Formats: sequence, C-alpha cells, structure tokens
Amino acid sequence: MKTIFQTIMFTVLMCMVCTKSIAHDIEAKNDDGVTIYYVWINNNTELAVSFKGSEVYGSNAYSGNVVIPSSVTYNGSTYSVTKIGGGAFFGCRWLTSVTIPNSVKRIENNTFYF
Repeated sequence: MKTIFQTIMFTVLMCMVCTKSIAHDIEAKNDDGVTIYYVWINNNTELAVSFKGSEVYGSNAYSGNVVIPSSVTYNGSTYSVTKIGGGAFFGCRWLTSVTIPNSVKRIENNTFYF
C-alpha cells in the first residue's frame, strides 16, 4: 500500500513540475542564434529562463551548448536575465553545457532534472 501511495505522489509531483516547466512568455535568440525561452518575473521587469519545448524528452528540448545572455532586448526594451526557472533544462539529454552569466542570482530546484 505504501508503494502505491508513493508512486501516485511521485506521478502527481512530476505532473506539476512538467506543467510549470513548459510555459514561457517570450522567446529570444542569443548571440549564437539559439532561441531561449523566458518567463517574466519581478512585475515584468526581469526574465527567468524557462523550458524550451512542449514535450519532455522531445526534440524540442535544449541541446548542445547553451549560452544564456545577461540581458534580452524585447520590443525595444532591455531586461536582465536574473533567474533560471525550475525545470528549465528538464529532460534535456542532449545538453552538453550551459554558460550562466553573472546576472543570474537564482537557480531554482530541479533545473537540470532528468
């Protein structure tokens, strides 16, 4: 009985992580031409890196070398990238490296989960 309960709770937890990680507000290319996805934080004054795709372990996951910029210009305004969201690199099995700028002050739990 305990194992069934643990399995159910793990499944619910994973659904919550996946749901949070696939949402993004904007997308922008870095200097290497790689599109990085972001969510607004701090009353839309800063950005957090978010999960790229719409499926876990899919071809839409980040791969190769990803360089996160310290700021992003979007619609004529520049925003600092100050956080990497939980699950941002969830299931990115083809990811080889991530360069994180000094502007990032927080890396959420489970950022590199699976």
